[in-house]
Amino acid sequence: TVPDSPEFFDLDDHHRCWKGKVFSVCGNTWHMLASTRFRPHFEFIGNFDNHFGLFEGCGRASRFKSAAGNQSSGDCAGGSCC
Repeated sequence: TVPDSPEFFDLDDHHRCWKGKVFSVCGNTWHMLASTRFRPHFEFIGNFDNHFGLFEGCGRASRFKSAAGNQSSGDCAGGSCC
């Protein structure tokens, strides 16, 4: 587990990773975990041979807010997305 996160880890405002639970993520989220200091805290299953489309909370449904505090719109306006 990630230090100071014994039961779950919040990567951002829409990715909560529960200890011991397998969950699907998009490629960008996979890279955010696998290519950073968080890698040792996760087990990565699968590869990039198949594409399963957008996951809820990713891409166009991104919940990141713009600097003005307004909800983003379009493809990742005002922030990052998956």
